[in-house]
Amino acid sequence: MSVPPKYLLDEWPRLARELGEHGTACVLLDFDGTLSPFAKKPHLAMIPPEAKRALIALSSDPRFRVGVVSGRSLADVKQMVGVKGIFYAGNHGLEVEGPGVRFVLPGTEKSAGEVKECASALARLLKGFRGAIVEDKRLTASIHYRLVGERDVKPMLRVIDEEARRHRGLILRHGKKVVEIRPDIVWGKGSAAELILSRIGGDCLPIYLGDDETDEEAFGSPMIPWTVRVMEEDVPTKARYCLRTVVEVRSFLERLVEWSTSRFH
Repeated sequence: MSVPPKYLLDEWPRLARELGEHGTACVLLDFDGTLSPFAKKPHLAMIPPEAKRALIALSSDPRFRVGVVSGRSLADVKQMVGVKGIFYAGNHGLEVEGPGVRFVLPGTEKSAGEVKECASALARLLKGFRGAIVEDKRLTASIHYRLVGERDVKPMLRVIDEEARRHRGLILRHGKKVVEIRPDIVWGKGSAAELILSRIGGDCLPIYLGDDETDEEAFGSPMIPWTVRVMEEDVPTKARYCLRTVVEVRSFLERLVEWSTSRFH
């Protein structure tokens, strides 16, 4: 039986002590549902100005390394966040870019054609499901159904599953009102986070924040002691700590900035 996560802000004294014991800290965050509130349509998502200011402050602080690990494509998440000099991982970690790293997981390019065919077929097949959005992200694809009527969801999911089975080497992963079509490769956000941490090296304290099932891949990493799931309701999770909302994530980032400013200035 898993141990319920502890509320992160209650654990701040211990985290502050560990921050002081390490030379640097690496803060890795998911985007949708963690940095940014969910939007009805993916392109409408926006990082709140206060959160962006905190990210910029941390990224310019030599004691912190910052990264965003997202299911969005690399180009999309870079545009959405818009902070220079940090790490970005897109397509659930299949592509990573940042200081000293430019990486695309070997083998995924071979699956891009199959992903495109599957996404194109689903764009046609799901026209009858009002509100369904098919997003081709080249290395992966997403079907968003936040706007789909409740009674249409199960039939829509059956169509997606049936079509995905027609394409070799692809698997489905379910998230919050989204189905991800991905190459059947053992690699995810946790692998990307570990890649970033290995490039940073040194005595770095890793902190990872995310809100969805795909973030569980990172929560289970032995390299990351501070794993934080953003969740308003109790759900099974490997994360050791939790926050409730995007607003609390912003508050946590601001607290990191305040800690560094008060300690070293």
